[in-house]
Amino acid sequence: MVAPLLASSLSLRLGAAILRSGDLIAPLRRRIAERRAEAGAALAAAGWPSTTPAFQAFLVTRSLAAADGCLDDALGQLATGDVTGAVLSARQALGHAVDALLESRGVYGSQLPKWRARRLAEARLPDLPFERYRALETMASFDQERPEAWVEEVVVLCRALSLRAEI
Repeated sequence: MVAPLLASSLSLRLGAAILRSGDLIAPLRRRIAERRAEAGAALAAAGWPSTTPAFQAFLVTRSLAAADGCLDDALGQLATGDVTGAVLSARQALGHAVDALLESRGVYGSQLPKWRARRLAEARLPDLPFERYRALETMASFDQERPEAWVEEVVVLCRALSLRAEI
């Protein structure tokens, strides 16, 4: 017989391990969704499910939560005078907010930063023109004398994009 405290501890650990393993499957399903347009017929013939609305909502929600966390970090870092940290957090938030917007429109595969710009350019979303994204991502408007202004610009844009991302 297993002591109740030990059983409870084991079940919590097992539950945490199962939750963590779910993250192992998400990247695979995301890659399948990316390639669906290119290989949709082959996947359907093999019996692979297409991206479901629930999975799309999961991806969008996860990206929105990540963007929100980074925005909180950026604003908190600004408030404490950690401007360098705020800039880095805001830049990360921008990536997550763009991912959420793209995923809400059925465009997948932008979570790898090397593909984000290409996916956004191809999507031609009116909510975020590629030129605006490129200027922020490359920090073209960044002023060494006033880095707070760049962080605030990114925060405002990320909040607007978050409202436009449909779950």
